[in-house]
Amino acid sequence: MTGSAPAAECPMPGLHGGARRFMSKSLEEVFTVKRKEGFTLVELLVVILCCAIVTAAAMTLLFTGVRVENAAVNTSQEQQNARILVRTVEDLCSSGKINRIEQSYTGWSVGTEAQGAFSPLLTYVASAQELRTGDGTNPDAVLLSGVRAASVGMEGDLLTLRIHTEERVLTSSVFCRTQVRETLGEGTAVSAPEAEQLLPTQPELPETVPAAEKRVDFLCALAGQYGSKGKILGSDMYFSQWYCGGSFPEGWGAATPWCACFVSWGMAQVDASAYAFAGVEAGKRHFEDEGRWYASGDRLPDPGDLIFFDWEGDGAADHVGAVLCVNDDPVNAGKKLVYTIEGNCYGKVSVRWFAQEDAFILGYVDWASAGEAQ
Repeated sequence: MTGSAPAAECPMPGLHGGARRFMSKSLEEVFTVKRKEGFTLVELLVVILCCAIVTAAAMTLLFTGVRVENAAVNTSQEQQNARILVRTVEDLCSSGKINRIEQSYTGWSVGTEAQGAFSPLLTYVASAQELRTGDGTNPDAVLLSGVRAASVGMEGDLLTLRIHTEERVLTSSVFCRTQVRETLGEGTAVSAPEAEQLLPTQPELPETVPAAEKRVDFLCALAGQYGSKGKILGSDMYFSQWYCGGSFPEGWGAATPWCACFVSWGMAQVDASAYAFAGVEAGKRHFEDEGRWYASGDRLPDPGDLIFFDWEGDGAADHVGAVLCVNDDPVNAGKKLVYTIEGNCYGKVSVRWFAQEDAFILGYVDWASAGEAQ
């Protein structure tokens, strides 16, 4: 039986034999002929253009490969550093070496307090965006760099560390064997209930303006709850329980996120008609519809305005608090710090501060001016 001829690997239909023979010539043969006969100007331009295209394509592939390789190396290094950080915190907590957290204007430190002396073991240096071992003064003792923001605090018996990098948010909660004391600044105990003991003097607001009076009374109500772990101080009722009318419906309880309920309770103490909300994003949309929302870059917030945060970077509000005051940054000249009081911050009512340009600040709400002429 006669077999059929094998098909050509690269058939060229429509070309006669002479054309196919010419197309099958190697580039070397073509250039040999052209070297003898000479290139026309058009042919020379075509050759130069083809060489340029091939070179550009090769360089693009090369640089793309380099970028991919660098990205993989950076991601791998970041993950390795994060694992080292988590192991370090776990070792410090399990060995009982952490018994104090000190917050400061430049970051925070965790470490050991003995006989009135504090020895930092891990420090976040906000100005350098670095986590360093020791007291943070040694620039060579970097444990993790590229840290846009970092926070540390106690949630019950758990020491919770949150690290915000350019790519992701890293969270680690470690059981602490020892009782941890949290302090602010140069050893000032955070257990003091008066917020004014913790903060720089804030400017007085004119009492003749009703909105300003609301803001002052609102902040006083919130400051009076400083340190609360979800219950209204002097009461057995939780803030989320207050929002629900005094009893928890199905699906609600002491563990229900209550940051929005906290500020809603504060507003209700000075204005019974103030809007109350439990969902942070729902509250944001409500105030946007009322025209009371302004973005973080529009202007400086007023004391008593609500502040909304976006931890995930997706444009949705994740957390809410209230602005206590805005002061100059003592470290970065020309910059501002926004001081806040927040519910459900590490499981309690806490005072914190953020750089005005912090990317996690989504925007603010001027709730107190409702009903006044704009």
